[in-house]
Amino acid sequence: MFHSNLEAWIVNEYDIRGIHTIDDLSIENLCLQFNIDLEFTDSESKCIWDDGYQLILLKQDQPLENQRWDFFHELGHIMRHVGNQRAMPLLMIEYVEAQARQFSMYASMPFPIIKPYLTSSYNSQEIAELFTLPVSIVEDRLAMILRQLNSGRGKPS
Repeated sequence: MFHSNLEAWIVNEYDIRGIHTIDDLSIENLCLQFNIDLEFTDSESKCIWDDGYQLILLKQDQPLENQRWDFFHELGHIMRHVGNQRAMPLLMIEYVEAQARQFSMYASMPFPIIKPYLTSSYNSQEIAELFTLPVSIVEDRLAMILRQLNSGRGKPS
């Protein structure tokens, strides 16, 4: 069982596509598995999608760790959202962005993949290097997992 329905949904989507290891979480593989085109841009990262086409534009002038975090954020918009943010009220935009951040936490470090690294043998810096993500994001995810395990509610398997 997982902490949330979202986490369970993401892991199920990954299972369907054979995504089970850190290597499977590469941007290239995820684009292939979810039929997403990828381009690099000088502007901020964003995504564009409709019924038949999905494109993620990643800001190229930033560290790879930040590009990967941006990728998972934009993947969250493609997988979970509808509509154009430019036409949404501010409160709805904030809500959608919070959802995309939550999605990114689970999608970039799904519990079944991060679980083997949740030992005293690995610190947050090492896990960040393994997953190629910013250390602060890994620390947030580890804190989330710790709270989940300590609460006794919805323990991940």
